[in-house]
Amino acid sequence: MSIGRWLRPWRRRRILEEDLARELQVHLAVAAEEQQERGLAPEAARHAARKQLGNITYLNEEMREMWGWTWLQRLGQDARYAVRTLRKSPAFTIVAVTMLALGIGANTAIFSLVSAVLLRPLPFPDPDRLMVVRDDASAIGGPPRTPSTPADYAAWNEQSRSFTGMAAMTEATYNLTGSGEPQKLAGVRTTANLFTVLGMQALVGRTLLPADDQPDANAVVVLDERVWRSLFGADPGVVGRTILLNGLPQVVVGIVPSEFQFPVSHAALWVPARFTPQELAVRSAYVMDVVARLKPGVDLRTAQAEMTAIAERLARQFPSNKGINARLVPLHEQLTGDARPAMAMLVGAVVLVLLIACVNVANLLLARAASRQRELALRKALGAANTRVVRQLLTESAVLAAAGAVIGIALSTFTFRYLARLVPGGLPLGTEPALNVSVLLFSATVTSLVVLVFGAGPAVVASRVSLNTVLKSGAARATGGLRTQRVRNALVVAEISLTIVLLVAAGLLLRSYANVLAVPPGFEPSHLLIAETVLSPSKYGTVTARSAFYGRVLERVRALPLVTGAGYVNYPPLTFRGGRALFGIEGEPPPRQENFTRYLALDRFVTPGYLQTLGVPLVRGRHLDERDHEGAPFSVVVNEQFVASHWPNQDPIGRRIRFGANPNMPWLTVVGVVANVRQSGLDAPLEPEVYWPADQTVVNVPFMWPQHLVVRTAGDPLALSAAVRRAVSDIDPNQPVSNIRSMEQLFAADVLDRSTQMMLVAVFAALALVMASVGLYGVLSYTVTRRLPEIGVRMALGAQRATVVMEIIRGALLLAASGIVIVGH
Repeated sequence: MSIGRWLRPWRRRRILEEDLARELQVHLAVAAEEQQERGLAPEAARHAARKQLGNITYLNEEMREMWGWTWLQRLGQDARYAVRTLRKSPAFTIVAVTMLALGIGANTAIFSLVSAVLLRPLPFPDPDRLMVVRDDASAIGGPPRTPSTPADYAAWNEQSRSFTGMAAMTEATYNLTGSGEPQKLAGVRTTANLFTVLGMQALVGRTLLPADDQPDANAVVVLDERVWRSLFGADPGVVGRTILLNGLPQVVVGIVPSEFQFPVSHAALWVPARFTPQELAVRSAYVMDVVARLKPGVDLRTAQAEMTAIAERLARQFPSNKGINARLVPLHEQLTGDARPAMAMLVGAVVLVLLIACVNVANLLLARAASRQRELALRKALGAANTRVVRQLLTESAVLAAAGAVIGIALSTFTFRYLARLVPGGLPLGTEPALNVSVLLFSATVTSLVVLVFGAGPAVVASRVSLNTVLKSGAARATGGLRTQRVRNALVVAEISLTIVLLVAAGLLLRSYANVLAVPPGFEPSHLLIAETVLSPSKYGTVTARSAFYGRVLERVRALPLVTGAGYVNYPPLTFRGGRALFGIEGEPPPRQENFTRYLALDRFVTPGYLQTLGVPLVRGRHLDERDHEGAPFSVVVNEQFVASHWPNQDPIGRRIRFGANPNMPWLTVVGVVANVRQSGLDAPLEPEVYWPADQTVVNVPFMWPQHLVVRTAGDPLALSAAVRRAVSDIDPNQPVSNIRSMEQLFAADVLDRSTQMMLVAVFAALALVMASVGLYGVLSYTVTRRLPEIGVRMALGAQRATVVMEIIRGALLLAASGIVIVGH
């Protein structure tokens, strides 16, 4: 009894091996018969059949599964068999892997960008609790998010209870001198608690302390890590050293990581603001950026309700605050808000590309399954269950998808540098597309979905084949039924529809880009050189000192070879989207808070010759010139949009305006009207604009001082860079010259995001078009192959070649038209 029980498994295995051997012989016989039908001799046909089958791996796998192989061993067996099977169809494998590599690679590249910009948290403790506080003027027709006024910040900081701290800051520019060539550095004046609010620690030394913000404290500065490394060689001994900023000594107290880039992108240093009571009482200048950290247990809704209540109290107390609300915006949202629509568009585009690729591969799998009907039917006849056949076909799809994913991920890395153009400038340094765990997990998830969604359908369809049906057909090559053909046609129609959506999106972006480039800027942009020379307030604090500097530099620059004009301005076109001031109009009531947007205008401070150098046409009156000097009657030049807004169908020459709503401000006489200039961007709407003479200063604040030298040349403007540097250095060796660019470079930078988005969508649309073409070709090729016997009979009965060809083309056109109609609806 015990011996029989011991021998029973051996006998079962022996019987199974004999049965499987007989089934293998049947399988070999059928395969050899197929080879003979293709014209091979019997011996050659048997040899080809054995080579086609390779070995008895499949049958052995069935037997070993009954003997308890683990799922991992079965998976490895399926994978090896799938690789051998795909290797026998190189054309199919190459096309399928290429399609999937393009689809998965495009999605990986764009997700790496989205992950870096939108999903990666800011490098601060509890970054979700960091808020930016903005003035919201949308209730009175103004912008919904603007920097705050100093007075608003003072009230918020005093009255709010929802925050552990609230820090304010303003942008500033500093000239570093006394240690080699002078350098212009972008800086921030900030309240001392900024680093505490952020939770930011110093790399070396310390950050700002409350004592540093006192009026009688020593002048100190905190340097950015990049400046510390590039200018001071990462010397820890720089902490405690005195440096000259704008000609004044400042003691370096610490070095901080290059992580925080708000409100100034690539800020180089931070100094205590030491806001005076007079500064914190200003209610008409929206110049202050405010960051706050929510207290534990306080959510955004609660804090917003408190800030709204404070804004309502300020509106009742001060007429200038009427209609102004306080708006809380998460810091991460503030830094990435402008990038979100572009990211959403690109994500939609790559999803469509992936869908098209998957549909194409599904079509290929259906065609391949149709050609393998006899093989699959024999497997089922030999005992393989439907689930076993589906599993093997899904394994083949998984091998294709895995190969496509590996190649696609490798291809995506080549796009990272290009995609980095779309990273907003205010995000921390190092925020750029890169391969990391989240990106790889995303690619693995996409690959799995591709296998499950677009591999399962063809596998299930193929598993339903019947040997009896295949053998009854009597065909040498099985081709699939009418239902399969309809499914393939439907997939091609879906491909065409998705491709048209992408092509339309690319066309719209291209038209939008062309329209932007066709916008007249209002001046002649060619052969213009721009150099930045930010003047130190300690050295050039008076109009007389600045005018002397401007005059001497312009005299030297105009004497250079090939220079045809030169002038100074505080902000040339396309460099700054702000710089607006409130103006009162003689003969009209003073501006009120509810209609102040009507009296806002861009203001630019220029030297004589600037408008002529820029090539701005004079419409009426005269340009600003030497007559508009210090002590002369105040004069201004306005643009056509200003005239259209305030004096339509009237002569503006001789009209008077004044700065702000203060009746003590002097009147300025309009002496000329010039054409509209696109100051804020080629796609920005036209705005009223006022040009002030640089030698006549109504309000003496540094950001109004002309700091950009604009030079027109008869040749390549960048070729004069060194000569312009020398000209400025000859006048003041301690005056840095920075940001030397041509106007063409400014134009390119202004449309960089738009051109990058357009190029990406255009590439995706081109890929989709190629994929759809391949899919359509595959369906036509499959249809022609399936109908070869019918076509042969028709040709034998006298059908013309042109008639047959046109019938096939008509089917292709019908598929394309169906896709177009679906999109049209």
